[in-house]
Amino acid sequence: MDLKILRYFLTVSNTNNITKAADLLHITQPTLSRQLIMLEQSLGVELFEKNGRAMTLTPEGKLLKSRARDILDLAALTIKELTEKNVLVSGEVTIGIVESQGSELLLDLIKPFSLSYPNVRFNFYSGVTEYIIKKMDEGGVDICVLLDTVDTLSYNVIRLPTYEEWGVLLPVDDPLAKKEKVEMKDLIHQPLMLPARPSVINEIENWFGRSKYHINILGTYNSLVIPIQSVRKGICYVVCIDSPLVRNVNGLTFRQFNPIRRTQSLVLWKKGRIFNTATDLFVKTISRYLNQPEY
Repeated sequence: MDLKILRYFLTVSNTNNITKAADLLHITQPTLSRQLIMLEQSLGVELFEKNGRAMTLTPEGKLLKSRARDILDLAALTIKELTEKNVLVSGEVTIGIVESQGSELLLDLIKPFSLSYPNVRFNFYSGVTEYIIKKMDEGGVDICVLLDTVDTLSYNVIRLPTYEEWGVLLPVDDPLAKKEKVEMKDLIHQPLMLPARPSVINEIENWFGRSKYHINILGTYNSLVIPIQSVRKGICYVVCIDSPLVRNVNGLTFRQFNPIRRTQSLVLWKKGRIFNTATDLFVKTISRYLNQPEY
């Protein structure tokens, strides 16, 4: 697929008008029309539905548009990496992170690394685990920092010396807030909101032992915004990891579990991934800092 034609397609899909798109691309309308027809013929599908001057995407066109931006960004990144000069280390290190103690450790390593390699730039993607893994599998993220709740078979792994401690977020005036730590039996029959990942839900359920059949799971979350509001309104408790975010919410408090429940942080990257010079050096820096073998 020609990247130039893909850019043409993306411009038309954004403007919904071939005349406007041609003006933006500084080409004639007939030329642009021919290029789109060639693209549709090469793919064997119709990408646009024409209604007068307006053009709307077909389902196939919507699918291509959802991938086109990533394809073009990845192509630009690849070209940039291939043209980097070895004399002076430069380039980009793209990191996917979930908020954790592990991500803070990684950030602590960036300052000395940047002093040694001032021309290296870091790009960060933050979000839920599924989003980060998807970006890494597609090549949009070089390495990521996640919790040890993922299948690591397809990835190289560096285990960080940091652990996330689990607990429950609740109102400061809640009876359970009087306890220094909360036991799983305290939460039986209470409405709970849990992280959305099935593997994490299974692990949390196992913490309850035989009482897991009496858990009242009100809902799940992949961001703490709605759960925090739900706790404020007295709708439920939220099971989550300890972090500055949950420690600094007005009117709410965090209580760790007893016994302590911990999850380790990991640095992962796809097996067989060929890094640019900057990323390769940064991964080796992490390995040396933790006295682990270099990959």
